Amino acid sequence: QDSLPLEAGFTSLIQTAPRIIFVLYPPSLEYAMFNTAGTKIFLQFNTPTLQGAIPQDRDGDEIPDFWREEDRLIRTPCEAILDDFTMAMIPGAMCQWVSDSRLFIEITRDATIMPGDLVRVRANRIYQGQLSPSGVAMFSQPSTDFK
Repeated sequence: QDSLPLEAGFTSLIQTAPRIIFVLYPPSLEYAMFNTAGTKIFLQFNTPTLQGAIPQDRDGDEIPDFWREEDRLIRTPCEAILDDFTMAMIPGAMCQWVSDSRLFIEITRDATIMPGDLVRVRANRIYQGQLSPSGVAMFSQPSTDFK
């Protein structure tokens, strides 16, 4: 039967499927800029990030509950942050965060990246996260994939 019987006075609908509402927008790059010597590239995100830390689920409900401060990638090979397209132009590069929204790339002599080339973030790697005034952790969707 596809509809309610005529004698039904009212009904209520209940959404039983789990749904995650992300209240924060995913971080996106505002700019990437070479230093004057051409040895570093400075990246600026539009919002504070978790610096590569991944939100964790504490209670098994598949909704992230917290992040671990020790998981922040303060200084790391750029493969952890930037996608394969970008890494092909900057092999062996190191990334270092200088704030929640800024990092720089130390490029090697093997780099072929030029001003005007795209710099892309690795999918599912960069999140925005913050604690609400009541202490509940809130997260954004992760960085996206360009494929």
